[in-house]
Amino acid sequence: MNLNREYVFEGDNGAGMLLLHGSTSGASQFRPLAAFLNMYGFTTYGVNIAGHGEESGDALKGLTDEDMIQKAEADLATVKAKHNKVFVIGFSLGGLLTLYLASKHQDLAGIVPMAPAVLLKMSGFHTMKYETEYAHKPLDNKSGLYKMYHNHYENVPVSYLTKPSVIHKEIVTQNGLKNITCPIFVIQPLNDGSVEPATAQYVCDHVSSADKQFMMVQGGGHVFLLSEYRYEPYEKTVEFLLRLL
Repeated sequence: MNLNREYVFEGDNGAGMLLLHGSTSGASQFRPLAAFLNMYGFTTYGVNIAGHGEESGDALKGLTDEDMIQKAEADLATVKAKHNKVFVIGFSLGGLLTLYLASKHQDLAGIVPMAPAVLLKMSGFHTMKYETEYAHKPLDNKSGLYKMYHNHYENVPVSYLTKPSVIHKEIVTQNGLKNITCPIFVIQPLNDGSVEPATAQYVCDHVSSADKQFMMVQGGGHVFLLSEYRYEPYEKTVEFLLRLL
């Protein structure tokens, strides 16, 4: 059974929520938050970024940024066709894609980038140097929600990890952030091993949104949304979204 199969949790408040997971993971990563948001009436769409959600990391070989953009645009179009108000929440790579979509779609009701892959740490998984064809991400030593929902590839093609990011260049180097005008709530853990904590302030400083705020999470690491530190970010996210309905 594919644990990262895509899903939709039907809500009743008329708003649609597109959820974009992190790199090498899949739709399962957002299931706890998707269920939490659904309790407040949001219809939540857990999708897989292109090249993700398959049984093998080989699906990432040859993957391009354009592939990921096209899949995200198609998923967004699906949500837009069914809802008048559409929000996007993204984590890490999904957070970067969330910023990209918001820079192209000024009609989004709001976005929540979580630890978006904007200012990357040099020790992060995507910035290391490798001498083998595959990088190994061990699946052992996992527990709790992290073990249940962070279903990622154990062996990741190095060609995928070391490929220059067109999306990152457009958003950061070319300051595509200035094209974002919708309400935005950035969430960033202080002890993130992959993304610089300064990312939250950086994003808010560079977007053109009048309604912008960020939250620093005290712990939980990069994947804080599946940690014991998830409760306050979940609740603050709901507060932000309900205010925009």
